[in-house]
Amino acid sequence: MRDLQRNDTGDARCTAWRRQIDVMKNASDIFARCTSDEARADNISQMQGSIGDFRALIEEAKCP
Repeated sequence: MRDLQRNDTGDARCTAWRRQIDVMKNASDIFARCTSDEARADNISQMQGSIGDFRALIEEAKCP
């Protein structure tokens, strides 16, 4: 995803980052339903951290 930051246009980056957030939210929902307690907490925590990273990129790039 960092390659998008360097090589793509602003609109394409913003769209890709938002799409990635949607994918991670869906994955997080699946982990919540389909994994054991310990794995669930770890996986959801990692997804939430990654979502936060992408939101920061969106904010930094001033995506519309």
